[in-house]
Amino acid sequence: MMACVIGLTVSIPGTSLADSPRHNYCALNVETDAMSCFSTESELESMMSTSVLRVRLGTWFDRTNMDRRGGYLVFFASRGCSDTNNDVDHADSSLRGSDWNNRVSSLITASGCDFKLYDGIGFTGHRTSWIDSSTNLGDYDMNNRASSYKIS
Repeated sequence: MMACVIGLTVSIPGTSLADSPRHNYCALNVETDAMSCFSTESELESMMSTSVLRVRLGTWFDRTNMDRRGGYLVFFASRGCSDTNNDVDHADSSLRGSDWNNRVSSLITASGCDFKLYDGIGFTGHRTSWIDSSTNLGDYDMNNRASSYKIS
C-alpha cells in the first residue's frame, strides 16, 4: 500500500464562501470536518503544497472519468484507512449545505481507503457497495446523488 502525503491547512482568512462564486476545488479534513475551497485548481494546489502534512484518502470529481476541469474534492486525514471494510474510519451523515451534496460523478481512493455513498442524509436510501475507484458513478445509480458517505 502506498500513501500519498500532501499538506493541508483549513483556515482561509478573509474568505467567505457565501460571498464568492462557486468554489470548485476543495480539500476536506475528515477528522475536523473543516473544508477549504478555492475558485481555481492552482489556488488549491498552492495551499496544499505549503501546509501541514496530511494523508490523502481519496478524491471526488464533479465530472465523470475523473475529469479535473469540473472541480474536485480531496479528502485528508492524519493517517490512512484500516485494512478491512468491517469498520468505518470516517463518515459524514449529511453533505447538505455543502457544494458537494448531490454532485460527485466519479471518484478514486488512496491510502487503503474505500467509499460507500448514500443518496439520503443519515446514511439512508440507495447506497453503493464499497468503491475503490469509479470513472462513472452512474454505474452504481449514484451519479450526482450522494448526500452522505462512509470511508473504510
